[in-house]
Amino acid sequence: MTDLTKYSQKIINNFEKRGAFLISKLNEKINVMTIGWGNLGIEWRKYIFIIMVRESRYTKEIIDASNEFTITIPLDEKMDENLKICGKDSGRDYDKINTLNLETVKSKKNNTPLISCKSISLECTVVYKQKINIENLDNSKKEAFYFDEDLHTFYHGEILYINENL
Repeated sequence: MTDLTKYSQKIINNFEKRGAFLISKLNEKINVMTIGWGNLGIEWRKYIFIIMVRESRYTKEIIDASNEFTITIPLDEKMDENLKICGKDSGRDYDKINTLNLETVKSKKNNTPLISCKSISLECTVVYKQKINIENLDNSKKEAFYFDEDLHTFYHGEILYINENL
């Protein structure tokens, strides 16, 4: 396993600037969406990346079935327009990978590919998931983010491999 500390500052800085691609795959169907929230840390003596996916998202269906995902964090602005599109359009409606001419590369430790670009990518397997309990959430967060009751599920992904593509 690659030492996460070598990459953590670069991951956080670039994730905060522009977000990241969350890639999921079931059978031959590959889906990509943009995420702007996440958490990098250590749980159960393993490196973990936590993602939040709303109940209504097509990505949730795929991750629930496949139990894995990858994260590609672009390191420059060349993918910014694709990040915007993948953040607003659903993979239920069309194949974003082909429509946007995104190139994918095979991951090393799971079946979900990575987006090919100057990036750091994380290959993850789900070790824990939990739907948010709205009753335990601060009222200001309820009002700001869950007024439509489209709640998130938190997926704790053990980082199996870190790819740096420069």
